[in-house]
Amino acid sequence: MPIGYSADNHSGYLGSTIVQIKDPAVKQITPANVADDGDGDGPVEEYDGELAEGPESGLPE
Repeated sequence: MPIGYSADNHSGYLGSTIVQIKDPAVKQITPANVADDGDGDGPVEEYDGELAEGPESGLPE
């Protein structure tokens, strides 16, 4: 899932997906979908970009 986060942008998740959590695994049920035309009201499309790795601590610096 793409995340909108930078020094001046704290949008958070930029799409949606459905996952199933069965301790300790997380299974993705649907592909990640995004709707981004700059206003956030564009058509819903499957996300085909690379997923960014979060920081090891899980907290943004």
